[in-house]
Amino acid sequence: MNLRRRSRLVALVSVLIFLVPLGLFLFAYRGKLQTQRDLAVAESLSAQTTQLRTALFGYLLHPQAELRGQVEAQFAVLTGLLGRLGPAIDASIRDDAQTRYAWETVRRLVGDAQTLFAQLGDAGTDQGRTERDARTSDLILVDSHSLILFVNQIRYRANARFLRATTWENLTLGGLLTGIAGLGLVLFLVFVRVILKPVQQLHEAAVRVAGGDLGLRLASPRRDEFGALARAFDGMLDRLQETMVSRARLEAEIAERVRTGAALTASEAALRNAQRLAGLGSWSWDLKSGAQTWSEEIFHLYGRDPRLGPAAYPQIRQYFTPASWERLAAAVERARTDGLPYECEAELVRPDGRPGWVVARGEATRDAAGTIVRLSGTVQEITASKLAEGQIQALNAGLERRVEQRTAELQAANRELESFAYAVSHDLRAPLRALSGFSQALVEDYGGRLDGEARSFLDQIQGASRRMGELIDGILTLSRSTRGELRRDPVDLSALAQGLLAQHALAEPGRQVAWEVAPGLDALGDAPMLEVVMVNLLDNAWKYTAKTPAATIRVYAEERAGELWYGVADNGAGFDMAYRARLFQPFQRLHRQDEFPGIGIGLATVQRIIHRHGGTIEAEGVPGGGATFRFTVSATGHRPESLCKATPS
Repeated sequence: MNLRRRSRLVALVSVLIFLVPLGLFLFAYRGKLQTQRDLAVAESLSAQTTQLRTALFGYLLHPQAELRGQVEAQFAVLTGLLGRLGPAIDASIRDDAQTRYAWETVRRLVGDAQTLFAQLGDAGTDQGRTERDARTSDLILVDSHSLILFVNQIRYRANARFLRATTWENLTLGGLLTGIAGLGLVLFLVFVRVILKPVQQLHEAAVRVAGGDLGLRLASPRRDEFGALARAFDGMLDRLQETMVSRARLEAEIAERVRTGAALTASEAALRNAQRLAGLGSWSWDLKSGAQTWSEEIFHLYGRDPRLGPAAYPQIRQYFTPASWERLAAAVERARTDGLPYECEAELVRPDGRPGWVVARGEATRDAAGTIVRLSGTVQEITASKLAEGQIQALNAGLERRVEQRTAELQAANRELESFAYAVSHDLRAPLRALSGFSQALVEDYGGRLDGEARSFLDQIQGASRRMGELIDGILTLSRSTRGELRRDPVDLSALAQGLLAQHALAEPGRQVAWEVAPGLDALGDAPMLEVVMVNLLDNAWKYTAKTPAATIRVYAEERAGELWYGVADNGAGFDMAYRARLFQPFQRLHRQDEFPGIGIGLATVQRIIHRHGGTIEAEGVPGGGATFRFTVSATGHRPESLCKATPS
């Protein structure tokens, strides 16, 4: 902690130490003022009650109109005093139950005495004192005596509170003065320890160093300015000792450097020869000074005269084609700003017109503070490999043209197949609608006249018509699975499976099916087609677990041989693996229609969609033990690689 922070901390602690006793003193002083006001009120009330009792005794002994007026005036003064001081008194004694009771009793006694006094006969009209007036007079005297007692009690408790407040004020004042004195002593000790003692140590160390003691070290553990000054002092002594090495050691180091320089010269010559043979040149760029260094082979690669020196950045762009320079410049900028190493293939533009390709590599060097200060790397000629690559690309282009021609032929065959499917479905639907319509008309018009066997025949005709319609729809669905352009978009199979299973549960609330869908099942493919795949697989899983007591369906993914497989598993009816090849054939079914209805077109559609995505589908099953379908979705198409890429740092 430096001196500024330490000073702020000491000041803050000092203020807190001063404010605490000051706050206690102000609180005690405020309490004393309040009790002093309460005592003054009690004194005033005592004086008024004494005057009231004196006036009452005078009137009761000599009942005259003048004395009665004095008593009534005294009652008015006392009542006004109680009414005027009532709110303040109640606020100050709300925590003192005895004083509050005494004040309430005083108010009641004043009111009772005033009422009794009003009941006494008038001295001017009533010459004799009746028995009733005698009793009233006795009650007035008793109330006045009680009033005096309770007022004295209030006065006594107010005086006691005043004494306690005065004592507390004196104690807090003493604490405040003691705290101020202690704070001053602590500040003085802190000043001596934090400032005077380190200054004295530095002074003594300076005197000893001036006397020739260079082995002295302060080694201060402090983290403030004095600690920094002590460490700087020790560093200065270290440097002084380093500069006072012997002349023999200096001569030995110089000789070693001469030998190292000779070895370095020989190594550089060997490196230049190796670079020339490998077509590899090295370069370095100091970002602070802007100085660049090229090996001889780089001048040869670019066709630049070595006497001109290295080309400055970005004037070096004259040796590259515009497209190559755009990639290379972007990579260099990333290395300058973010320190990312790079490797770029670039096409050269040489002054003599010779074609050329190079691969440029570079990486950044940082200083101790983490700032990028230098870029360095290599440039290697790859012209021969690029020419060979061009020949390979020409061969691949011819192969791609043959593949495109074969693909066009297959697409034409698929279109003919789709036209045939639509024609067949259209030609079959007309007689099928007539057959279904006439049979329905027979049921509606003559159903009551037909016997049981005839009615059964009509029901079989209608069932066969509906099944024929489903088969036609299946043919159309199968043909659509190979039509349209295949897109490659991210598809969330987890969300899709959750939604489909929730729809099944809502449609059949009476079934208890436990399902588990793994999160994060993402696939890259055509979203509508992959939805058809999940719909068919989950529909089968839901259908074939209908007769299973504790039905379960699981959607998951697993990795095999570096490839991701998506799976849908159930514990339903299952199937015999000996007939697995029939699963994906159109209109082929492994279960009777009365057990599990269907037309046998769903899995054939799923297989065609998976094959269109370049994937594979497989099935496993055990009769009565459930079935599992797994499939892959492989991304197809050529993705060209960038000629400029970041390399691992």
